[in-house]
Amino acid sequence: KVADGLINNSGVSVDIINEDYTIEIANNELSQLFGNIEGKKCYNVYFDRNKPCQNCSTRKAIESGEIVEEHYDWKNGNIFKRISIPIENKDGSMSSIGIYKDVTEKKHLQQMIKESEENYRSIFENANDAIFTFNLEGDIVSANSSALDLFGYDREDLLKINIGQLLAPSDVEFLSDLSNRSEEHTSELQSH
Repeated sequence: KVADGLINNSGVSVDIINEDYTIEIANNELSQLFGNIEGKKCYNVYFDRNKPCQNCSTRKAIESGEIVEEHYDWKNGNIFKRISIPIENKDGSMSSIGIYKDVTEKKHLQQMIKESEENYRSIFENANDAIFTFNLEGDIVSANSSALDLFGYDREDLLKINIGQLLAPSDVEFLSDLSNRSEEHTSELQSH
């Protein structure tokens, strides 16, 4: 009863799957997602498959005797991370406790960030204007193709120089003043 209470009130999805991929126990979280699944094959319930998954964390955990983590796209459209913990049953057979965490939103956010970075990179590289990024010391850390063409450098050589070597003295002074103000502002923020 204590174990049932812990499993059903844990706030995460939990199951126990045996060596032949049968779901022995499924907590309330899983039952809400998939209905009564105890006694059914995990690969059929979670993935609409007729045979075990190739990257089955249950199988890996039982065979290795170690905790295994895998990410799965379930048939309900969500992406779950499953932590599989091997356990030995009283009769000597093995099962795996599965703890599932829904990582759908995290995975979608990671994909959005990746697409945003690709979009930024494309804009940066394909701009007709010369674009540089440089650190507070003025060392060039990136430059687009237009900048390479404008100044006649290859990328490797351009990344070895300081922006001050390419600018008029008045522009170097302006950037120096801007950098100093930025450092002063950062120091003020850190002291509060």
